[in-house]
Amino acid sequence: MTAQNRASLWRLLARGMWSSRLGVFGVVTTTLSAGLILAAFATELIGVDAGPYQGLVTYLLLPALFVFGLVLIPIGSYLVRAESLRRGESADAIKPIIVDLSQPSHRRFWGVVMLLSVINIAILFAVSYKGYHYTESTAFCGTLCHSVMEPEYTAYQRSPHARVACVECHIGPGAPWFVKSKLSGLRQVWAVTTGDFSRPIPTPVADLRPARDTCEQCHWPEAFHGNRPKVFREVAAEGDPKDALVTAVMLHVGGREAATGRYSGIHWHVSQQNLVEYRASDDKRLQIREVRVTDAAGKSTLFVKADMPPVPADAPWRTMDCVDCHNRPSHVYESPEAAVDRRILDGRIDAALPGVRDVVLQATTAVYASRDEAKQGIREAILGHYRRVHPELFAEKRLSLIAAADVAYQDIYAPNVYPALGIGWNTYPSHLGHANDKGCFRCHDDEHAAPSGEKIRQDCDLCHNILTEDERESALGDDLKNVLF
Repeated sequence: MTAQNRASLWRLLARGMWSSRLGVFGVVTTTLSAGLILAAFATELIGVDAGPYQGLVTYLLLPALFVFGLVLIPIGSYLVRAESLRRGESADAIKPIIVDLSQPSHRRFWGVVMLLSVINIAILFAVSYKGYHYTESTAFCGTLCHSVMEPEYTAYQRSPHARVACVECHIGPGAPWFVKSKLSGLRQVWAVTTGDFSRPIPTPVADLRPARDTCEQCHWPEAFHGNRPKVFREVAAEGDPKDALVTAVMLHVGGREAATGRYSGIHWHVSQQNLVEYRASDDKRLQIREVRVTDAAGKSTLFVKADMPPVPADAPWRTMDCVDCHNRPSHVYESPEAAVDRRILDGRIDAALPGVRDVVLQATTAVYASRDEAKQGIREAILGHYRRVHPELFAEKRLSLIAAADVAYQDIYAPNVYPALGIGWNTYPSHLGHANDKGCFRCHDDEHAAPSGEKIRQDCDLCHNILTEDERESALGDDLKNVLF
């Protein structure tokens, strides 16, 4: 091939980018995307926060456009070449490109190609790395789909796991679950985009990764054992914190006993010596009909609650693990009573207001169609009650009443109730204990019986002892005073 023909090949290749609209579009798209990606990196380095969608645009949308433009460039060249064939141009002008590095023009051309390729690969590598970490971040999980994830993200931020990334619990280590989660995420994005999702969003009880792969990366029964005191406080009828109803219990956390190697207490349920399995009659696992316990010797005992609907014969057995009791470890929704009590005991609501507990409780548990209606309704309910029943007090304590109404909406109602998403009080109960739902009593009800007549007991002292005043003082000492006052 002559030098003139070889030169024409380079002209054809370059002409493919600029003579084809597709090629020009690819060049412009790639160039603009690369510039915007670098600009976004620069703004991030200097601490500029453009909001929750900054990461979406920088690490997902712009890289996709960058690659899309790169793909269009050779397609544009190919279309120009095909057009040359159709017009019957010289065959020499459309022969395959021959690399001849002895030619200076070839060396310059491929040098430029290699330089641009290195730059493109560097940009793609950097943005892919950042994109991976962005999709694993709490901001991505909690703020990107704000309207849908706001309830869970709000609850997460006030939980004991507020500094633990979402993926640590929802995905855990390993590539298989990472891939599975991303595929599931694509379906969820589509559901959110189309508005085709359940309201309220159901608790993800199915297809959960075993707790031993996630929870026990930080927690494990062997490290949490023995007895632990816990104090519960409730506001008395008149709302005076000094008259708070106090219940102190000693929880038999149990776990592995170092001396004997045996498991006892609450954590006996997840010991390695005893296998506890169950099958439920409902999808939410609230109606547990069958419980099977297999001891270290391999002997199995089946406990059945006969008055429950039957479970299909082919229904799988679930091995009990942490989340069967700790089902809301990072997304805890308060009960209305506990929420009101806590704000009164913390001094956020003036306890001197007569009957304030019942007034705030009635105002916040009323049914409202929207957030705006709730905000106005709660304010009117609280202020209106004292205006009617205690007119003199209303004038004297007006500022306290306004503050109580603000706390009732912002700190009690708003973090727990989302009318637009179908989330009300106790939509997502906690199974830890038995304060707000059946919890432990799903199995420990004295009604699950084995053929031998043995039953799963409901005795309180299986899990805890209620402490007397003397036992409180002995177990808690000065800590009890700190808890109470």
